[in-house]
Amino acid sequence: MKIWQRNLLLALSFFFIFYIYLVFISYHYNFDGVVFSQFLRSALFTNNLTPILAPHHLLYFPFGFVTYKILSVLTGYSMLEYYHLQLLSLFMGLATLAVIYRIFKSLKLSFFYRLSGLFMIAFSFLFWYFSIETEVHMPGFFFMTLGIYYLFFKPGNWLYWAMAALMFAFSAGFHLTNGLITVSILLFFIYTRTPFKRIVIFYSLYGFFMAIPYLLLVLTTRINLLTWAKDTLLGKSVFTGYSYSGTHFSRWRTFSIHSLGDSLGSVKNGIIKSDGSLTGLLASLLLIFFALVIIWRLMKKKDKGETYYFLFWLIPFFLFFTYWQPANYEFKLNVTIPLIMAFIFSVSHLPGQKWFKLLIPVICILLFALNFSLNIIPGHRVDNNPNYALAQSIAENTGEGATVVIAGTGKESYLHGKIYIPYFAFKDTIVLDWRMGKGVSFAGITREIADKVSANKPVYFLSETLSITVTMRDILGFHNRDEKDYLHFLGGFEFSREIPLVGNYYLQKVERVK
Repeated sequence: MKIWQRNLLLALSFFFIFYIYLVFISYHYNFDGVVFSQFLRSALFTNNLTPILAPHHLLYFPFGFVTYKILSVLTGYSMLEYYHLQLLSLFMGLATLAVIYRIFKSLKLSFFYRLSGLFMIAFSFLFWYFSIETEVHMPGFFFMTLGIYYLFFKPGNWLYWAMAALMFAFSAGFHLTNGLITVSILLFFIYTRTPFKRIVIFYSLYGFFMAIPYLLLVLTTRINLLTWAKDTLLGKSVFTGYSYSGTHFSRWRTFSIHSLGDSLGSVKNGIIKSDGSLTGLLASLLLIFFALVIIWRLMKKKDKGETYYFLFWLIPFFLFFTYWQPANYEFKLNVTIPLIMAFIFSVSHLPGQKWFKLLIPVICILLFALNFSLNIIPGHRVDNNPNYALAQSIAENTGEGATVVIAGTGKESYLHGKIYIPYFAFKDTIVLDWRMGKGVSFAGITREIADKVSANKPVYFLSETLSITVTMRDILGFHNRDEKDYLHFLGGFEFSREIPLVGNYYLQKVERVK
């Protein structure tokens, strides 16, 4: 194939991926993404970024804020904040694929394997999902991949090293756990026998680039980073007022065969996400096949260093996230993608290339077909999102400036209401779980509601809160509150008739505080 033909095919491949990503963008409206969008909306409305800065996503909100402002000034751009952040994920996903292609090219892989690897990664579930969702992960992963390219696969001059250190610092700025790459880098330095002096200089550069934004954060917000770090590790939330540590919400797990199985399962879901037994088995077989091919490659005596590079990349992330939320595939991007890259590099050196050049396209087609049908299409259909439908129903049935009292957690609760109601319905909420978590008494909540009613601001109770429902029994038990006290609290209000909503929910308006 001639060079111009390869370039044309490559351009068409990128356009196809872009087209599929854009046309089948997600309307899943994931919880964290809506939270990020609400924060961005607040910053754009007040023209003040400082209150929403978050140490563990330090660069994400400035990135969204600045790009939105620039586009608004240049083009009159006015888009829903969620969609803006989605588009940033999409373009960062495409940029990441371009860097991955460069890595494959630097490894001198044939055009077939470069292109196959591109499609295999683009249509693996986790990469595809984070490229079409509002999340912090894809921008951070782009800088991570670029740093890997500069440090692992470019000549070891100081310019590339400095660029790598800067890219890794940027990556950690989007999600602080990306700082685990420092362990991967150390493994790389040990394997390549890098002189100690150069190691110290590299980490000093990285530390310098990391320190600058955090110093600015401390100066502008006066945040105590040590207190924040302790609260984050223990799972204490500024919203709930209580720590998840030691509860069924705890993010930490002790290492066990079960947690290891959960962690491997989330890696499997990163390739093909499926709840079905047959497709789940297929995903497991693919994961095993990838591992066997990589192991075969490592058993060879020559030219196996690059395989180790990919493993150095994924090992710290896999180990850490086997302790921290092991079943959550969200944190396995830095495991799934280097694993696929290691597989592509390894399989390109296997004997019997004729058969593998038939098998690899089949794997790519399977990834596309299964993830598209099982995950992307359902997520693209907004009518598959009952949480959004309920928020819209609340918006249509409540007055201007209204507040909705919801449970906020517990079995059978409208969990997403904590953020869907403010963002999509444009209504305030009183989240009972959060009030109780901060030690607010029922009398205190009553006074809060009374103040709103006296100011002619309507207050509604969602049906889950209007009796001792399964949801409320769960919350009251968690916060050691008496059910009789809660019924007495409800008895302090005179309610309107039921206002029906979708999904067997209903509202009742507070007509009077007794």
